[in-house]
Amino acid sequence: METALTLLAILAALLWAVLRVRSRLCSSRGPGCASACGGCAASSGGCAVPERRPGSRTLPVLGLAAALGAAAPAHALGTIETWAPGAADFESNIGVSGLGGGRARQAVGSDLQLGYGIADKVSAYLGLGLQGNGFLADAEPAVRLGAFTTVIDGDLFKLDLLLEVGGDGPGLSTLHLLPQTELNFDFTTAAGKLGAYLRAGLRLSGQRRAGDGDPSWETVRLLQLTPGLSYIPREGHRFLVESGGAFHFACSQEPFHWEHAGVAVGYNHVVSPQLELISQLSVAPHPGDGQAVVGALVGFIATVPAGRP
Repeated sequence: METALTLLAILAALLWAVLRVRSRLCSSRGPGCASACGGCAASSGGCAVPERRPGSRTLPVLGLAAALGAAAPAHALGTIETWAPGAADFESNIGVSGLGGGRARQAVGSDLQLGYGIADKVSAYLGLGLQGNGFLADAEPAVRLGAFTTVIDGDLFKLDLLLEVGGDGPGLSTLHLLPQTELNFDFTTAAGKLGAYLRAGLRLSGQRRAGDGDPSWETVRLLQLTPGLSYIPREGHRFLVESGGAFHFACSQEPFHWEHAGVAVGYNHVVSPQLELISQLSVAPHPGDGQAVVGALVGFIATVPAGRP
């Protein structure tokens, strides 16, 4: 019961913080805020999305941004793992997509995440992202705040629950709510440790309803499904592969349909108990024309145990 109350309090505070940030950003823009924080246009690939300046690109690094249906920071491959109470987590990466297709088709992005272990099997995080096109222009921010907990932690089976709120797009104009769950199965064999997981989430965000002169709003719903496999041949070395996509529920622009997000592979190397290096490659459909593009990402994960400066 105490864990549930703690989670509710944390999530309420996170939601308030996101709304507060968005309000301040809009108020600082002055009279032009309405067009920056509320304008939408129909996309060629589905439901209406926030209007973007010419040349702007979404970042399909790791094959995940296409599944989100909106601008999204680069996420590192891996499973949900809570931190020990009092432990701090610091993660950073930089990625590029559209390699080999010319700068006009490329996108560049970076992501930073700070996490903290609140209690046993209960953690929270703050994520910040920034992305732009291959010419290092049209930069757009993203912020996400969330809390997660492990509700079942057995020898072979693990179940995690996560709730995230965040904002992205020009001026953080699009707010999203993302409850997720992850099922994780682990097996020990003579060749090493094998793992299989399935992450499922329902992403809810708002947009203007399509149609000239229609000022009403609607909620966009995406059911994201991400299956993955992991392999640890020996301690300190981990290989991962993920695929997946999202079901787009019917909205004013497009009927119910499935959008594939691509495939990503990664290699994580644990340098020390406090430092892990990550490197990843992905192949995903380009959000503009659907043709396959290649992406790459490098980064690190640093953990500071409780009680250490």
